[in-house]
Amino acid sequence: MAPLMRYDEGASPCPGTCPMPQPLLRESQQWLDRALVHLAYSQRKLADSVPRVAEMDEETLEAWEGFVARFARASDLFLQKYLRTRVLYDDPAFRGSLRDLLHAAEKAGYIADAETWLQIRELRNLAVHEYGGEAIDAALAQMMRLTPHLLATRRLFDDAPDAR
Repeated sequence: MAPLMRYDEGASPCPGTCPMPQPLLRESQQWLDRALVHLAYSQRKLADSVPRVAEMDEETLEAWEGFVARFARASDLFLQKYLRTRVLYDDPAFRGSLRDLLHAAEKAGYIADAETWLQIRELRNLAVHEYGGEAIDAALAQMMRLTPHLLATRRLFDDAPDAR
């Protein structure tokens, strides 16, 4: 992966008067797009599977672990790379928590509901650090229900200023 361009290296964000930091946005968009393709595959593969970790054979467990990794990767790329770049374009002085980022993104119309994305982040954290029990079963089921929110982020690619 190429090094990220800093704003003081020629990609100074100035909404409405200069282009989006194209290399940074394009790079995060490409990584996210690939992650979403893989996540969609895992979701389709597990569509008929009920997440009960204690009852899974090795093959099914491996498929669910792949899904969790892909869900985590896609959510990380969207939230920490792509969405942060878009919000910084709108507000170059933005400095804030994930909650602040999500509220700024909601206000800008990039996401519909900040609380849903906080839930996605919490599920990601739980799933990558939890190893069994009813909590993980419920988290896996909820991740499947929220995966369409992640997959729908592709619509933002067409709306990105100067990102084509």
